Amino acid sequence: VYAGLNPIGDMDEVICDAKAGVKVAVNNLYKLGHREFAFIGSVGGLVYNEYRYGGYDEALKELGVSEANRIAIDCHLTVQDGFEATKRLIASSRIPSAVVCGNDMVALGASRAFMEANYSVPEDVSIIGFDDIEAAAYFKPSLSTIAVPKQDLGRFAIKLLADRLVNPRNYNISLRLPYRFIQRESSGRRKTNRG
Repeated sequence: VYAGLNPIGDMDEVICDAKAGVKVAVNNLYKLGHREFAFIGSVGGLVYNEYRYGGYDEALKELGVSEANRIAIDCHLTVQDGFEATKRLIASSRIPSAVVCGNDMVALGASRAFMEANYSVPEDVSIIGFDDIEAAAYFKPSLSTIAVPKQDLGRFAIKLLADRLVNPRNYNISLRLPYRFIQRESSGRRKTNRG
Protein backbone atom coordinates (compact mmCIF):
# COMPACT_ATOMS: atom_id res chain seq x y z
CA VAL A 1 0.00 0.00 0.00
CA TYR A 2 1.30 3.42 -1.00
CA ALA A 3 0.26 6.72 0.60
CA GLY A 4 1.45 9.98 -0.88
CA LEU A 5 0.93 12.90 -3.23
CA ASN A 6 1.32 11.25 -6.61
CA PRO A 7 0.06 7.96 -8.02
CA ILE A 8 2.49 5.11 -8.69
CA GLY A 9 0.06 2.50 -9.99
CA ASP A 10 -0.22 -1.29 -9.76
CA MET A 11 -0.87 -1.27 -6.01
CA ASP A 12 -3.35 0.00 -3.43
CA GLU A 13 -2.89 3.78 -3.11
CA VAL A 14 -4.10 6.62 -0.94
CA ILE A 15 -3.38 9.85 -2.81
CA CYS A 16 -3.71 13.59 -2.28
CA ASP A 17 -3.15 14.91 -5.82
CA ALA A 18 -0.17 17.29 -5.68
CA LYS A 19 -0.40 18.21 -9.36
CA ALA A 20 -4.02 19.32 -9.03
CA GLY A 21 -3.23 21.19 -5.81
CA VAL A 22 -0.47 23.22 -7.48
CA LYS A 23 -2.83 24.05 -10.34
CA VAL A 24 -5.24 25.53 -7.77
CA ALA A 25 -2.40 27.65 -6.35
CA VAL A 26 -1.40 28.95 -9.81
CA ASN A 27 -5.01 29.73 -10.71
CA ASN A 28 -5.46 31.60 -7.42
CA LEU A 29 -2.41 33.77 -8.16
CA TYR A 30 -3.61 34.40 -11.72
CA LYS A 31 -7.03 35.55 -10.44
CA LEU A 32 -5.16 37.98 -8.18
CA GLY A 33 -3.63 39.60 -11.27
CA HIS A 34 -0.23 37.91 -11.40
CA ARG A 35 1.22 37.33 -14.87
CA GLU A 36 4.91 36.62 -14.14
CA PHE A 37 5.56 33.34 -12.32
CA ALA A 38 8.38 31.25 -10.94
CA PHE A 39 8.40 27.70 -9.63
CA ILE A 40 11.07 26.79 -7.09
CA GLY A 41 11.32 23.07 -6.31
CA SER A 42 11.95 19.76 -7.99
CA VAL A 43 11.80 20.36 -11.74
CA GLY A 44 14.19 17.87 -13.30
CA GLY A 45 13.65 14.70 -11.34
CA LEU A 46 15.53 15.49 -8.11
CA VAL A 47 12.56 13.98 -6.27
CA TYR A 48 11.14 10.60 -7.40
CA ASN A 49 7.54 10.55 -8.65
CA GLU A 50 7.15 14.32 -8.37
CA TYR A 51 4.35 16.11 -10.24
CA ARG A 52 4.11 19.53 -8.58
CA TYR A 53 6.14 21.24 -11.31
CA GLY A 54 3.92 19.54 -13.90
CA GLY A 55 0.86 21.13 -12.28
CA TYR A 56 2.54 24.55 -12.39
CA ASP A 57 3.54 24.21 -16.03
CA GLU A 58 0.18 22.78 -17.13
CA ALA A 59 -1.82 25.49 -15.33
CA LEU A 60 0.22 28.30 -16.90
CA LYS A 61 -0.15 26.81 -20.38
CA GLU A 62 -3.92 26.51 -19.86
CA LEU A 63 -4.03 30.17 -18.74
CA GLY A 64 -2.05 31.27 -21.79
CA VAL A 65 0.92 32.65 -19.84
CA SER A 66 3.85 32.98 -22.26
CA GLU A 67 7.09 31.07 -21.71
CA ALA A 68 8.84 34.42 -21.28
CA ASN A 69 6.78 34.95 -18.11
CA ARG A 70 7.49 31.49 -16.62
CA ILE A 71 10.62 30.57 -14.69
CA ALA A 72 11.58 27.26 -13.10
CA ILE A 73 14.43 26.83 -10.62
CA ASP A 74 15.34 23.22 -9.81
CA CYS A 75 16.22 22.44 -6.19
CA HIS A 76 15.78 19.90 -3.42
CA LEU A 77 12.80 20.42 -1.13
CA THR A 78 14.63 21.94 1.87
CA VAL A 79 14.69 25.41 3.44
CA GLN A 80 18.37 25.88 2.57
CA ASP A 81 17.91 24.81 -1.05
CA GLY A 82 14.85 27.07 -1.38
CA PHE A 83 16.89 29.96 0.02
CA GLU A 84 19.83 29.34 -2.34
CA ALA A 85 17.57 28.80 -5.38
CA THR A 86 15.79 32.08 -4.66
CA LYS A 87 19.12 33.88 -4.36
CA ARG A 88 19.93 32.59 -7.88
CA LEU A 89 16.55 33.86 -9.10
CA ILE A 90 17.17 37.30 -7.57
CA ALA A 91 20.66 37.44 -9.10
CA SER A 92 19.12 36.80 -12.54
CA SER A 93 17.16 40.08 -12.20
CA ARG A 94 14.02 38.32 -13.48
CA ILE A 95 11.82 38.85 -10.45
CA PRO A 96 8.29 37.48 -10.97
CA SER A 97 5.30 38.82 -9.09
CA ALA A 98 4.36 35.30 -7.94
CA VAL A 99 6.35 32.27 -6.79
CA VAL A 100 4.96 28.76 -6.34
CA CYS A 101 7.20 26.52 -4.23
CA GLY A 102 7.49 22.74 -4.24
CA ASN A 103 6.72 22.65 -0.54
CA ASP A 104 6.47 24.88 2.53
CA MET A 105 10.12 24.36 3.46
CA VAL A 106 11.24 25.76 0.09
CA ALA A 107 8.72 28.61 0.50
CA LEU A 108 10.15 29.56 3.90
CA GLY A 109 13.66 29.67 2.41
CA ALA A 110 12.38 31.68 -0.57
CA SER A 111 10.62 34.19 1.70
CA ARG A 112 13.79 34.70 3.69
CA ALA A 113 15.90 35.24 0.55
CA PHE A 114 13.45 37.80 -0.85
CA MET A 115 13.27 39.66 2.47
CA GLU A 116 17.09 39.73 2.77
CA ALA A 117 17.20 41.26 -0.73
CA ASN A 118 14.73 43.97 0.38
CA TYR A 119 11.71 42.58 -1.45
CA SER A 120 8.48 42.64 0.50
CA VAL A 121 6.27 39.53 0.68
CA PRO A 122 3.52 39.80 -0.59
CA GLU A 123 3.73 43.44 -1.71
CA ASP A 124 6.54 42.77 -4.23
CA VAL A 125 6.36 38.99 -4.54
CA SER A 126 3.53 36.62 -3.58
CA ILE A 127 4.61 33.17 -2.40
CA ILE A 128 2.61 29.95 -2.06
CA GLY A 129 3.93 26.73 -0.52
CA PHE A 130 2.61 23.18 -0.31
CA ASP A 131 1.91 20.83 2.66
CA ASP A 132 0.70 23.24 5.38
CA ILE A 133 3.44 22.40 7.87
CA GLU A 134 2.87 23.76 11.37
CA ALA A 135 5.40 26.60 10.93
CA ALA A 136 3.48 27.93 7.88
CA ALA A 137 0.83 29.56 10.07
CA TYR A 138 3.37 31.12 12.47
CA PHE A 139 6.04 32.40 10.06
CA LYS A 140 5.91 36.15 9.31
CA PRO A 141 4.31 36.66 6.88
CA SER A 142 2.23 33.54 7.40
CA LEU A 143 2.45 31.22 4.42
CA SER A 144 -0.32 30.62 1.88
CA THR A 145 -0.24 26.92 1.08
CA ILE A 146 -2.01 23.82 -0.12
CA ALA A 147 -2.97 21.72 2.91
CA VAL A 148 -2.57 17.95 2.68
CA PRO A 149 -4.44 15.64 5.10
CA LYS A 150 -1.27 13.81 6.22
CA GLN A 151 -2.85 11.92 9.11
CA ASP A 152 -5.70 10.70 6.93
CA LEU A 153 -3.25 9.54 4.24
CA GLY A 154 -1.61 7.28 6.83
CA ARG A 155 -4.87 6.21 8.48
CA PHE A 156 -6.51 5.13 5.23
CA ALA A 157 -3.34 3.39 4.04
CA ILE A 158 -3.36 1.27 7.22
CA LYS A 159 -7.05 0.46 6.66
CA LEU A 160 -6.39 -0.62 3.07
CA LEU A 161 -3.45 -2.76 4.17
CA ALA A 162 -5.49 -4.41 6.93
CA ASP A 163 -8.33 -5.04 4.49
CA ARG A 164 -5.96 -6.63 1.94
CA LEU A 165 -4.50 -8.93 4.62
CA VAL A 166 -7.93 -10.08 5.78
CA ASN A 167 -9.69 -10.07 2.39
CA PRO A 168 -7.20 -10.93 -0.37
CA ARG A 169 -8.32 -9.52 -3.73
CA ASN A 170 -6.97 -9.50 -7.27
CA TYR A 171 -7.58 -5.81 -7.91
CA ASN A 172 -6.17 -2.58 -6.48
CA ILE A 173 -7.98 0.25 -4.74
CA SER A 174 -7.11 3.91 -5.27
CA LEU A 175 -8.47 6.42 -2.77
CA ARG A 176 -8.08 10.17 -3.43
CA LEU A 177 -8.24 12.55 -0.49
CA PRO A 178 -8.98 16.26 -0.88
CA TYR A 179 -6.40 19.03 -0.53
CA ARG A 180 -7.40 22.58 0.33
CA PHE A 181 -5.98 25.97 -0.47
CA ILE A 182 -5.23 28.15 2.56
CA GLN A 183 -4.90 31.88 1.88
CA ARG A 184 -2.59 33.56 4.36
CA GLU A 185 -0.39 36.67 4.34
CA SER A 186 2.31 35.58 1.86
CA SER A 187 0.14 35.93 -1.24
CA GLY A 188 -2.07 38.73 -2.43
CA ARG A 189 -3.19 40.87 -5.32
CA ARG A 190 -0.52 41.93 -7.81
CA LYS A 191 0.46 45.54 -7.27
CA THR A 192 -0.18 47.58 -10.41
CA ASN A 193 2.76 49.94 -9.76
CA ARG A 194 5.31 47.13 -9.71
CA GLY A 195 8.37 47.89 -11.89
